[in-house]
Amino acid sequence: MAPARYVARMFALLFILLPLLVGCAPDDPKTAGDCAFVLDPNRKQDCLVAVALVMFKDDAKKGEAFLDAELADPLQRDMVYMRVGVDVYPNEAAWCAKIKEAALKEMCKARQLRPHLQAHEGDGRAPPRGAPPPPTAP
Repeated sequence: MAPARYVARMFALLFILLPLLVGCAPDDPKTAGDCAFVLDPNRKQDCLVAVALVMFKDDAKKGEAFLDAELADPLQRDMVYMRVGVDVYPNEAAWCAKIKEAALKEMCKARQLRPHLQAHEGDGRAPPRGAPPPPTAP
């Protein structure tokens, strides 16, 4: 009887610890602490980028401080600045100017100049004329 109880406890412990071991991030991270237990480096970077975008929406200075503290990779920083320049502050060219990578900087500027082509899912804007309709769930 003791081994069965032991096995049951081990399974219960496994189900409790599995999310921590796998490194699950919340669907809508708000702080760097939400990304703390993410073990996969790619998923952790994605989580930190999502947090940075939330911070930029709330306060640009806090967003920049977060970038300085948490994202050391210059390409990741450039990607965040591009998303900020296009999605968060589309009328402020200063965000695109902060991008170091020339190709990303040009892409950011082009997207800012043509906002009518930026149909985002769920924001109420229609896709450009001639674009295929959005996919529907089965």
